[in-house]
Amino acid sequence: MKLGAFFLAPMAAAIVGALVSWASGGFPRPVSLAIFYLLLLYGAQIVFGLAICAYLLRTNRRSVMQFGIGGLLMTAIPAALYLAWATAKHPASTANVLFVFALWSALGAMTGLCYWVLAERHGGRHY
Repeated sequence: MKLGAFFLAPMAAAIVGALVSWASGGFPRPVSLAIFYLLLLYGAQIVFGLAICAYLLRTNRRSVMQFGIGGLLMTAIPAALYLAWATAKHPASTANVLFVFALWSALGAMTGLCYWVLAERHGGRHY
């Protein structure tokens, strides 16, 4: 069940991210953008999410809030690094950078919450 949760958890966040980008006029093809976001979220899950999830499980932290914060950190860390690099190369407006950071943090939190629902809550544990 946990492997299935790993693959299913970021799907809702990828769809929401694509719809937000499409609605704001950022990209005209939401399906291809959802696939791109899904691949980015899978990458963040592999690089950061597995370590964060292992830490949460090893320290017996299994509440929905802790998995939501873990998911938020999973995407906030690489988003902050990327946005710092991108704004150093091409100065952008602060509002745009904060919106992208908030969006990616929310998508990560949504992924963590979905993982908790799929793997922890339905895995026989009700917290």
